[in-house]
Amino acid sequence: MYTNGITICSRSYFLTGQTITQANDPSSTTVNKATAIVENVLKFQEGSTQIIEIILNTDTVSGTFVNGAEVTGIKNDDEDITIGVTVSQSLSTAVITNDGSTLTVGDEATLTGGAGAGARVQVLDISGAGVSEVIVNAAGTNYQEGDTLTFSSGTAQAKVSIVNGGFAPESGSVDSHIELETGTITGGGSGDIEMEDAHDGGLGSKILSEDSAMIDNEIKLELENEVGHLVSEEDGGDQTSERFYILNQESEIDIPYNMEATDHIVQENETQDDGLYIGDKIVQQNASGTGDITDVRMIASGSGYTTLPTATIDGDRHIGLENATSSITSDFSRIEFETGGTVLNESSFAVLNVTGGTVIPFGEDIGRATSLNIIEHGIDFTSAPTLAFPHYAVLKTVSGTISADETFTSNVSGATGTVIDFTAPLLKYTATTSELVETDTVTFSGGETAIVAKADPLTGTATIGAQVTTSGKYVNQDGHFRRF
Repeated sequence: MYTNGITICSRSYFLTGQTITQANDPSSTTVNKATAIVENVLKFQEGSTQIIEIILNTDTVSGTFVNGAEVTGIKNDDEDITIGVTVSQSLSTAVITNDGSTLTVGDEATLTGGAGAGARVQVLDISGAGVSEVIVNAAGTNYQEGDTLTFSSGTAQAKVSIVNGGFAPESGSVDSHIELETGTITGGGSGDIEMEDAHDGGLGSKILSEDSAMIDNEIKLELENEVGHLVSEEDGGDQTSERFYILNQESEIDIPYNMEATDHIVQENETQDDGLYIGDKIVQQNASGTGDITDVRMIASGSGYTTLPTATIDGDRHIGLENATSSITSDFSRIEFETGGTVLNESSFAVLNVTGGTVIPFGEDIGRATSLNIIEHGIDFTSAPTLAFPHYAVLKTVSGTISADETFTSNVSGATGTVIDFTAPLLKYTATTSELVETDTVTFSGGETAIVAKADPLTGTATIGAQVTTSGKYVNQDGHFRRF
């Protein structure tokens, strides 16, 4: 059952079974008469703070108990004695505002502000989900399209889809962004300036510099013999941004290439679509590169993962039959032993084997917080405290061994913090300033570096009140109380 409690600052053991009353205060607009029957009184210690909770029968509560008001009741073994207590506020609710990812049940928030003490909030439940993508951590060598990934658990399936890389934009074709000056962000580095969410529907468009490559759609009126263009009287100078050309009525505005350094040259939509996998990247022929992994495609995401699985890549090569040796229609043929098994090509052995490729399976819904639990409601809060949960980030290309209690800086977000734990690929940390974002290069106090591949912090808010709802129940007629 759920019971309502009033957190107070005085001894009140002898109020069990009695009616308590908050008298009406004519001089106050908030302190009105309120009454309730006490079902139990609970005393406990949270650190150096002693907390006493009066548990009320919900069916008997009348009115609203107010912070700072005096509440009185008759002592249950001596009707000539009146016990008076003062109502105090405690943590009432804790609500998720962003559910984060890769969390752990029991992750506990640090509470700051509010002037109170003794409150504790933890992650109660997290979601299970499937693997949505596989991040290439190290590209390795000698891999081929179709090499199979083996997951440490669950039913997720994936294969290598591209090796040797795709075709990237030429130098000078990528967008140039307007950036903050170096040193603007705490911790060093610079960052691109983006538009407000309201401007572009939440896409977070970056502001482009005028020297970005553009598709020339303007039709300018030319002078005779094509020696120049007509300009307006308002023309302001020789700089591109100052020129005002007279345009043809069919002219359209120039648009940027919208290409980043990480983009690839791709085919038109639907050029390759077998109903299972849409591949649009233009790639090199096999054996024209080193066999480094570029992309991995998901075949089945699986389900129920509450923590990130690991995965290894099968690079075995088999000795196959020559063309037309077998009449069985298949996309491959292999020499097999009578008792089972196949003959491996020598390239599968240690000397010529695939090497160095590592991947990180990830699912954006894996380990999301679905509920919070107020372990202790605390006492003496004058305003709602701020909740700061441990942060997580998926790291790739980690150099060295990251240890607990190391501090770090970053170059994009400017975040600084302290390592709680690093179990590859997951960094758990407390944030000192800001939080890590994707593409951050993180430098640790021990000299290690890493790049943030994924980051999605859990955030939440709290409310306070004098009369709050707690989780618990009576287990027999003695009125034992169970707290969570």
